[in-house]
Amino acid sequence: MATEREYERVRDLVDKADPLLLEALADVDFTLLEWGLSLSPWERLRASSEALRFWSSFRRGASEAS
Repeated sequence: MATEREYERVRDLVDKADPLLLEALADVDFTLLEWGLSLSPWERLRASSEALRFWSSFRRGASEAS
C-alpha cells in the first residue's frame, strides 16, 4: 500500500505535468469505480450492455419525436 509520502510525491508530479488532471479528480465518483472492480468481467460486460441499451433508447426516442 502506498504511504502518504509516496502519495504526495506522485500528486506533486501530476500537478506539475497537468494541473487540470487534479481538478478533474474531484469529479470522480470512487464508489462507482469500487463497484465496477467488484464485478466479474462478465458482470461488467452485462452492465455495460444494459447501459448502452438504456442510453440508446434516448436516441431512438429523440429521432422518433422529430
